[in-house]
Amino acid sequence: MDERNSWMAFDLGPSRRFAVDHYALRNDGYGRSALRSWKLQGADKMAGPWVTLRRHDHDRSLSTHEFGSASWSVDPNLWSAGGRSFRCFRILQHGRNAEGHYELQCGGIELYGALRQL
Repeated sequence: MDERNSWMAFDLGPSRRFAVDHYALRNDGYGRSALRSWKLQGADKMAGPWVTLRRHDHDRSLSTHEFGSASWSVDPNLWSAGGRSFRCFRILQHGRNAEGHYELQCGGIELYGALRQL
């Protein structure tokens, strides 16, 4: 759907928390809809509140080739001293994609950092 503020989210489950220090995204099979303006966010539950871990504005790192990928660092000092961990993560698209639409299309996400079991 071509809607503003489209998002995708996932929940690691009640017994896991993750502190992110890097992450990677991969385009879908078409590539034309590569993300350009989005936020990586974390939360302790799917209902939020959501904490922005990294913001991208007009970022052209993701190529418009099929399944193009890119990665970025996440500075823990920007959102919490010592690296806060979260149960839930989401990608919130806050601007148009490479094709000029608001439709969020993503072929994959990878998180790198420290997993903590409760």
